[in-house]
Amino acid sequence: MMPLTSGPAELIDRFCRVIELEIDRGGNDRTVEGGLDRFLANWCRQAAAQNLLVGFPELESYAALDPTDRLLWLEQALQWARTVRAALDQTCPEVPKPAPRRPVARPVGGLAPEDPVTRLPRVDRITARRLGRLGIKTLRDLIYHFSFRYEDWSRVRKIAELRPHEEATVIGRLIAVQATRLGARGLPATEALVADDTGTLRVVWFNQPYLARTLKTGTTLVLSGRTEYFRGVKVFESPEYEVYDGAEELLHTGRLVPVYRVTEGLNPKTLRRLIKTALDLCLDSIPDDLPAWLRAEFDLVDLTTALRQIHFPDDYAALHAARRRLAFEELFNIQVLVLTRRRLTEAEATAPHLQDGQGLVDAFIAALPFKLTAAQGRVLGEVLADLARDRPMNRLLQGDVGSGKTVVAAAAMLMAVGSGYQAALMAPTEILAEQHFNTLAGLLSGLPQAWRPRLGLLTASFARVWPLSDFQPALFEGAPAGENGRVRREDLYRLLQAGGVDIVVGTHALIQEPVGFARLGLVVVDEQHRFGVVQRSALRRKGENPHVLVMTATPIPRSLALTLYGDLDLSIIDELPPGRKPVKTRLIEPGRRPRVYQFIRQQVERGFQA
Repeated sequence: MMPLTSGPAELIDRFCRVIELEIDRGGNDRTVEGGLDRFLANWCRQAAAQNLLVGFPELESYAALDPTDRLLWLEQALQWARTVRAALDQTCPEVPKPAPRRPVARPVGGLAPEDPVTRLPRVDRITARRLGRLGIKTLRDLIYHFSFRYEDWSRVRKIAELRPHEEATVIGRLIAVQATRLGARGLPATEALVADDTGTLRVVWFNQPYLARTLKTGTTLVLSGRTEYFRGVKVFESPEYEVYDGAEELLHTGRLVPVYRVTEGLNPKTLRRLIKTALDLCLDSIPDDLPAWLRAEFDLVDLTTALRQIHFPDDYAALHAARRRLAFEELFNIQVLVLTRRRLTEAEATAPHLQDGQGLVDAFIAALPFKLTAAQGRVLGEVLADLARDRPMNRLLQGDVGSGKTVVAAAAMLMAVGSGYQAALMAPTEILAEQHFNTLAGLLSGLPQAWRPRLGLLTASFARVWPLSDFQPALFEGAPAGENGRVRREDLYRLLQAGGVDIVVGTHALIQEPVGFARLGLVVVDEQHRFGVVQRSALRRKGENPHVLVMTATPIPRSLALTLYGDLDLSIIDELPPGRKPVKTRLIEPGRRPRVYQFIRQQVERGFQA
């Protein structure tokens, strides 16, 4: 009776002995008790448990065959068994960890980062066109095409150690491989058997029958995939694989494997190979812009190490160090750019001295129905000190909704008006612009009539002026201002150019070609993040190096604000007026937007504001 358990080698040896003896006896089916069919039924059950039946010659019933067909099948089965036994006899090497890199032989002259990708081996025009769809034209583009995630195939296991549903990497000798069809629909597939010194593993690649032609028995494969069980047998379904010869660094298996954004016709393996080639051939030609003393001070790896490890990290620690270095360099370059721009602006530009309107500012503050908070007073002092300098102010004013930014901006604009200049406030929407206009009109109405500045409102849809009593019909070429202060935009253009409007509030309409100023001294931009640098600069060019104050209610961490807006000084109103409730910020997912709208509707119906 056959033993209950046997190793792969013992099973194959027993099979060979029985088949050889049956051949010597002419295929008379008397070699084993009960006939060869009974032996094969028992033997195949144990072989299936060891994943040994890949490529096994088909047979329905040995006893039903005639003597000639029996001998033909026996010779075929014996050849199959000897092939499997020879593969089992070969010792499989251990799976390498991502190996220490050896020096790469580079062609004479090497390649430059700005060389086109067609300089790489096996990159033809079609591949270059596909890379171009990803924005990759040069070797530098290829090297800076970073992955968006990583597959962790670094856990190396022996086949006997694999656990259900575990993602792991194994290395083994390819014992058998064949094209086949699987499942009820007969999907084309490649089926293989891989073995190490602890057992065998069935491997299936669906819809890839061509692998049966490209993979050769006897080669060493590194496989990374998820362990599944099918009828009690361990299976890898469509794993990543590499043929391993011990000389090349693993790219697709056995490590942290980068996953890149790809495009049609360009598969992940090809892109990894191209990036690896580019790194090997031209990485040393990319200069490191961060000096050694700076890298040492902030504990940063050099650029060559960072770029290699961001693509093919040795481990998570190396990946973290690479990301940290590249992130630092990106933010550092932004900061250098904005600070350089600021220094050039300050060195070349002379701004108007706005310091003669202190009496108007004092009268405005005294007429307010409330007292400024300590934070408002501190920030206003910083703004007024900037306005008194002969260098253009560039200040970011940050504060929650309701913290009193508009009052500070109004006082700054009054300083400009009292010094004989105009001021402009640009908002991102017509609703917000009109709200600012009405708020300013309310705040300034407390001033004596003779001291009240003249306000204008300009949007793409309409124009208004305030106070109406200051604008005589003779100022307008068309009809006089309406009861709500509405005027023609052309009339407002003329007033601005003649100095007939002291403060104008508007949207993007302020930066249009027809708009001009007699003497623009201060620009205020609300919701800074809603405008681009070009738009902000366009309004600034309406005057002679006017001062600029930008406002935002978006909470920005100080370190990030100083990085992104390094050309701006930072003032923060960190105190709400008495009686104001703290602002609560909530992040709502898009799918819950209808519920938010319903909540707002209910609050408005109850008499609250939203």
